Amino acid sequence: MEKAYNHLQHEDKLYKQWEQSGKMRANAQSKKKPFTIPLPPPNVTGQLHLGHAAMLAIEDIFIRFKKMTDHEVLWIPGTDHAAIATENVVLKALGKASREEFSREEFLDHCRQFANEKHDRIVTQMKKMGAWMDWSRECYTFDDTRSFAVNEIFQQLYKDGLIERGYRMINWSTGAQSVISDDELEWDDKKEPFYYIRCNEFVVGTVRPETKCADSPVMVHPTAEYVRLQYQANNGHTEHFIVSKDCFENQDEFKKVFSLLIDDGTFTVVETKTGAEFSGQTFTAQTYAGERKFVVMADKQAIDPSKGTGIMTISANHSAEDYDLVKRLGLKEYFIQKLDFDGKMTTVAGDLEGIEVFKARKMSGKAMLEQGLLTGINKEYSHRTPFCYRSGTVIEPMVSPQWFVMVDKEFTDKFTGETTTLKKILQNAVRENHVNIIPSRFEKMYFQWIDNLQDWCISRQIWWGHQIPVWYDEQGNTHLATKQNIYLARHGESEENAQGLIQGQIGSSLTEQGKQDALRLAHEMKQKHITKIISSPTVRAFETAQIVAKELGIPESNIKKYQAFISADYGELVGLPNTPENLKKIGTTGETPAEVFQRVQTGIELLESEPDENILVISHRSIISMMETIQQKQPAEQVIENRIKNSQLEAGSFKTYTRFKAPVGKNLKQDEDTLDTWFSSALWPMSPLGWPNTDGEDFKKFYPADILETGWDIIFFWVARMMMFGRYATGKYPFHTTYLHGLVCDEKGKKMSKSKGNGIDPIEVIDEVGADAVRLSLVIGTTPGNNIPVGKKKIKGYRNFVNKLWNAGRFVQMKNEQIGTQDKNTPNSLADKWILSRLATVSQEVATALEKYEISTAGDTIYHFVWDEFCAWYLECQKVSTNIETLNFVFQEILKLVHPLCPFVTETLWKELKGDQTGLLVEQSFPKIDKRDPQAEKFFAYTQEIITEIRALRNDQKLNPKEKINMIFVGDLHLDKQAYIKELAGIKELTVVKNISDAEIPAHKAEIKKANYSIILEIPFDEEAEKAKKAKEIEAIQKQIANLKGRLSNKSYVDNAPAALVQQTKDQLNAAEQLLKKLTQ
Repeated sequence: MEKAYNHLQHEDKLYKQWEQSGKMRANAQSKKKPFTIPLPPPNVTGQLHLGHAAMLAIEDIFIRFKKMTDHEVLWIPGTDHAAIATENVVLKALGKASREEFSREEFLDHCRQFANEKHDRIVTQMKKMGAWMDWSRECYTFDDTRSFAVNEIFQQLYKDGLIERGYRMINWSTGAQSVISDDELEWDDKKEPFYYIRCNEFVVGTVRPETKCADSPVMVHPTAEYVRLQYQANNGHTEHFIVSKDCFENQDEFKKVFSLLIDDGTFTVVETKTGAEFSGQTFTAQTYAGERKFVVMADKQAIDPSKGTGIMTISANHSAEDYDLVKRLGLKEYFIQKLDFDGKMTTVAGDLEGIEVFKARKMSGKAMLEQGLLTGINKEYSHRTPFCYRSGTVIEPMVSPQWFVMVDKEFTDKFTGETTTLKKILQNAVRENHVNIIPSRFEKMYFQWIDNLQDWCISRQIWWGHQIPVWYDEQGNTHLATKQNIYLARHGESEENAQGLIQGQIGSSLTEQGKQDALRLAHEMKQKHITKIISSPTVRAFETAQIVAKELGIPESNIKKYQAFISADYGELVGLPNTPENLKKIGTTGETPAEVFQRVQTGIELLESEPDENILVISHRSIISMMETIQQKQPAEQVIENRIKNSQLEAGSFKTYTRFKAPVGKNLKQDEDTLDTWFSSALWPMSPLGWPNTDGEDFKKFYPADILETGWDIIFFWVARMMMFGRYATGKYPFHTTYLHGLVCDEKGKKMSKSKGNGIDPIEVIDEVGADAVRLSLVIGTTPGNNIPVGKKKIKGYRNFVNKLWNAGRFVQMKNEQIGTQDKNTPNSLADKWILSRLATVSQEVATALEKYEISTAGDTIYHFVWDEFCAWYLECQKVSTNIETLNFVFQEILKLVHPLCPFVTETLWKELKGDQTGLLVEQSFPKIDKRDPQAEKFFAYTQEIITEIRALRNDQKLNPKEKINMIFVGDLHLDKQAYIKELAGIKELTVVKNISDAEIPAHKAEIKKANYSIILEIPFDEEAEKAKKAKEIEAIQKQIANLKGRLSNKSYVDNAPAALVQQTKDQLNAAEQLLKKLTQ
């Protein structure tokens, strides 16, 4: 073994071995209990950060632990297309301001290229962290399989009336040029002037003066009292104003409302009326954009007379509250667009038309001031403002036609027959304990959001993403995508099949059994509503197609031959036995997999242009295998393995492939918007398992998942929506536990960022210290939901643990070389019995903690057991005697114990000690040891206590640690402990006596007295050395006394220094003189 562990020599090589072993692939046919985690798919917008690293470390620990406790584990890797984020990054990389500078397809090509490049880097980073993932099942939220699932859930929701399109108030990002959902908003305090504007005699307040430019109701409270004030200016000018009585009586508020007038005149109440008495009045009034029409309306819900002036005008298209008011009162004529979707003022703003909204805000305020329309300005006003989380621009409330998921609309649950809503599904998930949230304190936050859940706007005005699967005809009617079912069938048995030979593109007709196969296939297809048959040109395939067509009543003219679907050309393999050994040679002669891939891809494109909804394709195992390879986005070479699997595909049997395609109709145009990224992500626990095919092996075995682990900050973006779609579409919630980790921050608890210089690139630090140290730093000392403080100092500290484990492994290997290995494990010594007992206890504690998802507790327990007990004590005890069997057993069990947390160094040590023939460490059973020995633990603890006391006493006496000394022990001390004490405490001769009177006490000694024993150490004494030491000490004290006396003889110091400092100097002098006296006696 190398003297030092070099992670760079081992980690990448080990991960490749794990992949090549095939052990990462989950077996859906396994009888083991399943354990599944849906990976939160990283966005394809860049590289992983420490937050992703924490997620990967936590989930990998769960996966490895469960695999070692006899579970069939599945952790599917994948990435998210990250719609808005990807568009923004791609535009920035291209140096373009807008996607409209390209055609839609050109821009999508740029996005695909970008996503593919970033995907490869992200995959590399996942592997660097040691993630035990099933790469054969890798998914992407924007691949064909996920697109199919998105279409399916969209159609189900639409048909249940749970997806609707309509004009609603939405959050519009002028920067992203798209809708942003409520839970994607970022909020910040913004300081802006608050304006008080006269509207005839009524005074209204707003922070958005640019919107006060159109016809509007003037809203008052019906029962509240309002005062009509006469304002007498100092120059004799008279005006009248109306505000609520509450406003008038609140002097602080009143001064703000009339800050431009109050110092230049006086106000007098001339009459008081209720709001209802004003209701119905109509008038015209001047705005900054010209005269507009107004009508007074009274409404209890809209107005709080104690706030502001108790009066308001409305902007229904630019305020959520005003929008709800207009909808409730049926005032459709007041849906007036005052700014457009580029964030510029419309024609209703008069001279400010085309002006950007923030510039228009200042200009409108200035214009109203110049026109005398303002009564006051509060320049210290601060309000919470929503921002787009991607572009950083202020969100504008706008009314726009969008698609929504209706969370409060009732529907019939197809699994229970009960009437419910999507909101109730989410409420019941946690309230009825279907889903457990860790930590539980997040339940309160969950219900605060769910109980106030609004309809989910799912349409986005971007190009990169799942385009909304709805088409419109010229009359504006909506049409959904149509479903096309393609049944991939193998031809009936041919003569070569009967002989078990490879036949390829040649071959004879069907046997009698082959004709029966064709009839059986026809019977299977009778309920499939087949309208067209596509056949390979081979005789055996076309004969099968003819028999099926006749049985189904399909004209032979409806059978098409696709040259692209002819069997693979196997070259020199033709005529050889159809065995796995020969099939593995596919591509070495005849057509290469790449050539078959290309022509089958051409055939698929032809197939997709067929208008029929139900098509039967009769072909060959090689072509069916290649179609599966293409569908699953696998490399062409994968077809060989798929073909070997399909050797069991019986003649006349079939597989089903379903896809969605554009509906048939004249001049249909697809909706140009795309779906919210979280819409496709909400299917993540289901779609990688084959949903909507709930009969597939993966879905049956691994759905629902066990735990969803993610950051608490996306509990609403993602977690809740997965729960919503999972329960709606399958009748089961997609996981039973949600584990929420905190946000990774620096060691001082501050958010990491490049600008602050406290960010850490996980890949850089992995290259520096290794993945195991990074993993430990992210999981030990943290608790779910709390911030994860990480710095390079902490990471390097855990590198020391990895080195400690490695050095322990080197020690064990050295002992094996010295003594030789044996298989049996018979504890001989007290230390053996103690370490086995402790190992049994610790193994149980760690297993219990991991079962409860308490990783930090498990990691901390492991750390201290390995460092403080195994290395610090048991390995030291090997100096007394070595039981090689117990030493090997304990260390190998420790490797198993540590493996989920530190997979690389433990796997390396396992191979060094056990060789390559014993399998992977993750395949071993997690330690479960029945070796508890409380008496051994008690006796060894007593021994540890004595040794620790001796070491402390030696340290106090400044004795050389390597120098062995004599010792007297007064009390009971069994013989089996004495050898450890002598070796580990540096004792030359150990005398044990019952009573102190029985001992010969040395002249020079150090002593410790305990309740049930005493320790007397004989201190080595050198008279000449002691005299020299004493003289040196006296000389030092004399110098100190002289310095202190000199300071006190300085009048300036005594008179000017603080009294406490002078007293301190006197005390120091007195203490020094007393010590000198003692030394010179």
